[in-house]
Amino acid sequence: MAYFEVCAKCGHVGNGRYINKVFAVCASNAREAARAARFFPRVKHHKKDAITYVHEIDEARYLEIWEINEHDPYFKCHSNQDQRLIASEIEDEIVDDRVYHDDDEDEDDSPRVYYSGKTKVKKPHKYHKYYETRIESVWVA
Repeated sequence: MAYFEVCAKCGHVGNGRYINKVFAVCASNAREAARAARFFPRVKHHKKDAITYVHEIDEARYLEIWEINEHDPYFKCHSNQDQRLIASEIEDEIVDDRVYHDDDEDEDDSPRVYYSGKTKVKKPHKYHKYYETRIESVWVA
């Protein structure tokens, strides 16, 4: 068995946010270490990119990481109230994972709406196939 240092994204710090935490894992290879760390408590289990990196380490570094995690206040919390008490200590480590979209999008990106006279055409590709009339296109406002 070898010792590995696994960095994983941990949750329970807000919607769309995470904290990178390092775990010491004993496994036969790096893939097994990553798989084991993925199912540790507080790790984001369902994220594909939950594991940031995996490095093989020696026993001294393994024990050092173990000791650091033993005294880490993030891992000592057992409820929301406990976590609110240490919020000031961990707020520097929190990373925002949410994607923000610009509200000022161009009108060219909006979908086209087709009309035949004053009637809206729901499926223009099928309508044009059966009716040889001209379809006027209008942009959605």
